[in-house]
Amino acid sequence: MSDSLVLYQLGASPNSIKCRLALGLKKIPCKIVDTGLNEEDDEKVVELSGQALRPILVHEGRAVYDSHAILRYLDANWKTGPRLFGGMDPDAQHDIEEWERFAYEELRKSIGMIFGQMFAKSVDPKEIAEASALLAKNCARIEEALSKTAYLMGEQPNAADLTAAAFVGHGLLDAAQKHPFNQFFAKHLRLPEKGFDRTRAWCKKVLAHDPAPL
Repeated sequence: MSDSLVLYQLGASPNSIKCRLALGLKKIPCKIVDTGLNEEDDEKVVELSGQALRPILVHEGRAVYDSHAILRYLDANWKTGPRLFGGMDPDAQHDIEEWERFAYEELRKSIGMIFGQMFAKSVDPKEIAEASALLAKNCARIEEALSKTAYLMGEQPNAADLTAAAFVGHGLLDAAQKHPFNQFFAKHLRLPEKGFDRTRAWCKKVLAHDPAPL
């Protein structure tokens, strides 16, 4: 593990998961530091990067924030493991960016709905049901893509898979979760058992690259 490369994260967040998956897939040694949503950690993060959002990758004194930027930084500076963004193929790059956009514009909606329920005075059953229904609707696109290839864009994972699986995985958590965030999601966000066998198997394969799962 290299102290010259450090990831400061909110461990249960999809953005942090995505970055850990990239590190694991490319087999990049990295120190991973968990931070909380508190004033002390926020001040530390701002000191490092000039802003309070996480994750942040610090490499030899240089701070990179935003998970999109972190994945591109890793792919540009570490040639080990699979390329995350299609190498020299502009069509592949475009397709990866389309999957990233889908994850953040569509898959993230279900996560946001459940996250909002964590801080509500009481859980709204209708909102919970709508979040799971929306996740199933969006995962139908993933299930279709996986009917042709092992991963979203072929036989090897790339940034499209890491980004999408980081969100979908929140609908596949089991009741044995230790982290309070994951416990809440395990109880309230579920991908249907039937009709998503390929999506479940794919997500499990992708998430297996996480070097520091909660």
